[in-house]
Amino acid sequence: MLFNIYISEIPDTVSIQYGYADDLALLFSHKCWSQVEDVLSLDMQRIAEYLSAWRLRLSTAKTTCTAFHLNNRESSRKLAVTVNGTIPYTQNPAYLGVTLDRQLTFRQHLEGLCCKVKASKCLLRLLAGSTWGAHASVLRTSALGLVYTAAEYAAPAWCRSIHTKKLDVALNDTLRIISGCLKPTRRELLPVLSGNPPAHLHRDHSTLKLALQAQLNTNHPLHTLSIVHSFLAHSACIHDAPFCRHAAVLIKSGFNILESLRAAWESATPPAQFLVTPAVCLPSGSELPRSLWEALNRLRTGVGRFGKCLYRWSILDTPKCICGAEEQSANHLTFFHPTFLFDRFKCLMLFTNLHFSSIIQHSCMEKKCSGCL
Repeated sequence: MLFNIYISEIPDTVSIQYGYADDLALLFSHKCWSQVEDVLSLDMQRIAEYLSAWRLRLSTAKTTCTAFHLNNRESSRKLAVTVNGTIPYTQNPAYLGVTLDRQLTFRQHLEGLCCKVKASKCLLRLLAGSTWGAHASVLRTSALGLVYTAAEYAAPAWCRSIHTKKLDVALNDTLRIISGCLKPTRRELLPVLSGNPPAHLHRDHSTLKLALQAQLNTNHPLHTLSIVHSFLAHSACIHDAPFCRHAAVLIKSGFNILESLRAAWESATPPAQFLVTPAVCLPSGSELPRSLWEALNRLRTGVGRFGKCLYRWSILDTPKCICGAEEQSANHLTFFHPTFLFDRFKCLMLFTNLHFSSIIQHSCMEKKCSGCL
């Protein structure tokens, strides 16, 4: 705060100034390269003189220049901006923790972000042992703090990039760690079992939150862009889906992360034994020990050490069940296998978010009755 007060009288420039603490960025757009170089050089010289007058010094070692455009013929062209010497040109500068590139595809940034997420995911995996692992609530909280905090940093800027699929792979693996599901499990089941909406809904929620802040605060740097989004919707922009256009769509549609999750779930076709509804919290059974939590979710998804899966993975020669059924699947064990009649009531109560204490006496009577088997 004191530093911002100290430099509050920084001179105006032709280029647009964006500052955060002691990081200052100048932005100027023009069709002519020489015009861009001349304007930026004059503005940088003006700022350098101002800093020198207030006993400050421009850090030339940390100062770089970059050009953003879609002209592939000029991809190797470098800006020549001078202030106390030529400022080095960088193709992939990092500003406030975000790595930029010429076409604003954010490929390099997302690749580096995937490495950070994988490192945090390794720490999370240490907490998820098969026998002594932490409870699902601990894993979910740890994932939100270690993985999702890093994965959603500056998400409104890069969430529309085509390279977000690389990050989604790592985030889906995090959901598997929380739920204890195996890799062949269908991806649309993972957010429901882990209590975390899909990654793209998280990013849309962050974009909407930032857009509403910019719309309500007249001093926000993005306030002007939020007003002219209708103009940008009909203009040729460097990005296929700029922030303001995407934000306008979210605001107009009344985006809600939970409603979007439930709407996407309506088009899904979960297994018959998957009786869990989407929510932003863990489903029933999350209080169980790690080994039982894994077994429960693998029974829900139908992907586990069942005869059907083991036969598909070429581990068994036949998918038949020991009871004589043609196929030993999770659906068969849940609803039809005669041996697990009593356990079936327990699992069904967990599936439907109910307690089985009220029917325990009735189920015991059915277990003793041979006519019910």
